[in-house]
Amino acid sequence: MGKWLKRVAIAVLALAVVVAAVAAWTFYGLGAAVACVGATDGPVQPGSSYRSVASGSRERCYLLYVPPGYDPEKLAPVVLSLHGFASNPKEQQR
Repeated sequence: MGKWLKRVAIAVLALAVVVAAVAAWTFYGLGAAVACVGATDGPVQPGSSYRSVASGSRERCYLLYVPPGYDPEKLAPVVLSLHGFASNPKEQQR
């Protein structure tokens, strides 16, 4: 039974590594590119919208939230919220 349990533990560990690799690829590979597809330009409107900015040789995407009642003629505070590794803007917003 000891060998069987060891093989199961190795299989579970291998599966966890594969899942972590796929998640990292999704969030930092294809996932970012998909979010950039819906990026908008122009004046900001109340609500959430994806925007993009060039950084080095890559297009970076971010989620912009503008509160209701925002007046571009008045000064307003800015809050930056950076999500952690293996996360994304929508999870951070929740």
